[in-house]
Amino acid sequence: MRGRRLLGTLRRDLERRLRIFRSLGSTAIGGEFREADRLLAYAIIELLNTWSEFVRAYALSCVARPQTESGLIVTLGNPAIRTQLDVIAATIRKRRRGIYANKPAGPWLRQEEPIWNDDGTLIACCSEIGASHYGTVVTAFSLSTTVFEDVKCWRNFYAHRNTQTCDEVRARAAIHSIARSEHPTRMVLRPAFGRPQPLIFDWFDDLARIARTLCA
Repeated sequence: MRGRRLLGTLRRDLERRLRIFRSLGSTAIGGEFREADRLLAYAIIELLNTWSEFVRAYALSCVARPQTESGLIVTLGNPAIRTQLDVIAATIRKRRRGIYANKPAGPWLRQEEPIWNDDGTLIACCSEIGASHYGTVVTAFSLSTTVFEDVKCWRNFYAHRNTQTCDEVRARAAIHSIARSEHPTRMVLRPAFGRPQPLIFDWFDDLARIARTLCA
C-alpha cells in the first residue's frame, strides 16, 4: 500500500484484502485439514504483513494533508516534518532509538524501520509529527481487543512451526477458552468464549473497526 490523499481510499484498500483473507478462512472451515492448514498459514502471515503496510502507508499519508472520510484535513504541528522520509525518521527516533543513534541521517533499510504492526507505533508516530487528529488515533487503538497479540503469535507459529511457537499459541488459545489440545489451525477456527464466530473472523472485524476509526 502507498500513501493516499484520501484516507477512505486507504481503508478500502485494507478492507479489500481483509475480504480475501476472510474468504480463505471460510474455505478452510469446510476443507480437509491439510488444505485448511495451508490456507490459514498464508492468510495469517499475510494478514500481519497487510496491517503493517496499512499502518506505514497511513503514517506516510499524514505529510500530504490527507482528508478523512468525514472531510477533515489532517495537518502537522511539527514544522520539521516535510517529507515522508521525515515521518520515518521521526518514528525511528521515537521507537528505535539505537538504530537512530547509529544512523541519524539514514538511509534506513526497511528492517530498520519501526515495527509498524505494533499497536503503539502509529500513536508514537502521530505524536512525534504533531498530527492534528492524534486523539482519533489514540481512540482507534483503545478498542478492547487481543488481535495484535493473537495474530503475531499465530503468525510466528506458521512461520517457524516449532515447540516454542506451538506452546505460545496454546497459551493464547487458553485466554479465549479454546481447547489447548487442538492443532493451532483448528484453534483459530473455533470461536472465543461467548463469541458467535471463529476467532480469526474476530481478528478481521477488529482490524477493520480500527481502520474505520482511523480514517473516519
